[in-house]
Parts: sequence; structure tokens; C-alpha cells
Amino acid sequence: MSHPKAMRKKGFYRNQYKIGLPYPNFGIRRDQLPLLCRCFMEGYNFYVTHQQDIPTLYRDGSFGYSNVTLRGPTSLLEGSHETSRYFQKYKSRRATEDVRESSDLKRRLGIDDKSELRDENSKSVDFVTPDKRNGVDEVEEKLILLPEEVIFLSFGVGCLSIQKSVSLDQMTYEEVWKSLVQENEEFPYFYAVYHFFRSKNWVPKAGHQYGGDYVLYQVGPEFYHSTYVVHILGLPSRPRLTWLELHALERVAVSVNKHVLLCEVTPPEGFVVSNSTPRCIFDMEIRETVISRWTPYGRSESQQEDC
Repeated sequence: MSHPKAMRKKGFYRNQYKIGLPYPNFGIRRDQLPLLCRCFMEGYNFYVTHQQDIPTLYRDGSFGYSNVTLRGPTSLLEGSHETSRYFQKYKSRRATEDVRESSDLKRRLGIDDKSELRDENSKSVDFVTPDKRNGVDEVEEKLILLPEEVIFLSFGVGCLSIQKSVSLDQMTYEEVWKSLVQENEEFPYFYAVYHFFRSKNWVPKAGHQYGGDYVLYQVGPEFYHSTYVVHILGLPSRPRLTWLELHALERVAVSVNKHVLLCEVTPPEGFVVSNSTPRCIFDMEIRETVISRWTPYGRSESQQEDC
């Protein structure tokens, strides 16, 4: 299948980043030790806090996103993120929200702006305001990972260890898989699609903002705009797509200069979700179909006469 040419991003982020590997440990030699990053699981949320693992996972494969910039980690931008219009807008909005929350708390406690709250030891406890903590500079940066990315990095690549955030108990990818399947019985279908496109060197990201399940990037979101909006078919909750839904999905994709890619997942006969493991994706059949909208505009006169 021939793919349309991806639109390259302009401006600051594209100039700052350098293209890394498709994923960590890609092309590792026998005499080299495999890289192992650390991830914490809190409920059904996954995040990386180690400051050496964050740039590694994002540079090599564009996994996750930063909770500070909502894009790539600040360490890869070499300090330039502080001068970007996007970061300044986020910093200003965060500071305004903190001022409002601090004022509401003081009002509920009956404290004016000049008073102090004293604890049992009569020590002064002053309210922290945004100007005292310098906006969001005090926020600890984390790399937030999708559940599909966690399974792919631990099961598919073998470069991620998973720990519980409270007890710090080590978890295997089979245990994490069971937890995710208990929360969402359709997770094996989603991961099968994610693993399918990752193995083809695409970078899948969440695509709910475009009405799909995933969006596909070439290289990574810092270099190119997404090319496809992926919609999964064959899910127990939505086995088929109506013409109205397909038309709406296509209209949204065209308005943002993307293409609709339907991905039908067929599990093997006798497939039981509760007994599944990550290896079950190799028994699933996946078929992809690109949907394009036909319009008579821009066609030559000879083509129109043939119709």
C-alpha cells in the first residue's frame, strides 16, 4: 500500500530535536548490555520519573509525553522550551489557576491575604503563591505512557521494568496485562493494532481528538504531522461502522488534512479475553483499508467525459 507524503512540521520543536532510533535497544550488538528503563504503575496510569530514562524513551521511538510541556521532555529542548509561545501560554494559565485556588482556600478558611496560618507548634505556615515557586518550574517532570506503550516496551522490546508506585513491588508484563484486561476487555484488540503499526515503523498516538482510536506519525510527532486516523473495527462493543459514522469520520479527517484508515481485528476461534496473554496478538488477523473521499473537483475534462 502506497502511503501519502507526510507533512513536515515547521518551527521550533522540529529544529530542536534530532531523530533517534525506532525504539530503545534497536540494533543492539551481542557484546552490548540491553538498556532497561523504569516505569511506575499507579492504578491504570503509567509514568516514568527517572531523568535519564525520560529522554531515552522519547528520543528513541517518541514514547509518552511530558506532563510539563504536554509534548517532548524539557531536557531534549536544551532550555529553549521556556522561550516558546506554547510554554509561556501554559505557564501563564497554570499560574492563574494556582492564584484562584489559593484565594478560594483562604476564603473558605476565613483568612485574609496578609494573615498567616499557624500550626500546633505556632510555626508560621505561609501560603505558596505562583511568584514564590516561579510558575511551574517546581513541578516534577514525568513521562506519561499509554498502556499500549508499556506493554510494547516490556513485552515487545524488553527495555522497561514496571513497579507499583506505592509498594514498589516489581510487576511482570503478564500481571500488568491481566490488570488492563480486567479494566477493559477490549484492550487485546487495541494492543494488537498498536503492535501491528509499531512493527511497521509507525508511531501510534491516541486519536480521540480526531474521532478515531489512534493517529499514525512518521518518525514522531515532533517532526511530522500525523498522516492517518485509525478506527478499529471488530470490537465487541462496535462490530461494524455505519455509513453515517464513516461519513463523519471522513469529514473530520479531511478537515485536518489526514486520511482514514480502517483496521479490522479478527480474533482466533475460541478466543477468551480473560485467559489471554500478550502473545495472543500473533494469532489475530488484522486487515487495513484506507478510505478516501471522492470529489469531482479538480478532475480533468477527459475523466469527467468518461463518467
